[in-house]
Amino acid sequence: MLTEEVPYLIVMRASQVIDVSLTPGDKTSGFLTPVVGIEGGIQIDYDRKKQVLFWVEGKEDDDENVSNIHNTFIVILNGSNNTVVHTH
Repeated sequence: MLTEEVPYLIVMRASQVIDVSLTPGDKTSGFLTPVVGIEGGIQIDYDRKKQVLFWVEGKEDDDENVSNIHNTFIVILNGSNNTVVHTH
């Protein structure tokens, strides 16, 4: 039996990653467990097959006003804890 897929967008907003429905007029969310506590998030990616969310945190360099990558994180979208996979 096939289940209908609901289109949604994964968005990094301030210190969290949330989902937003892509269906016009639909204000539903909750397709994924929000990830909170992100500091200086600059990029997100999602592996649909493994249901793993990746994101990169950076810190603004005062001298050159550019972002330096400090940590790369992953979280499995079943409510598991965040894991640091790379530190700079």
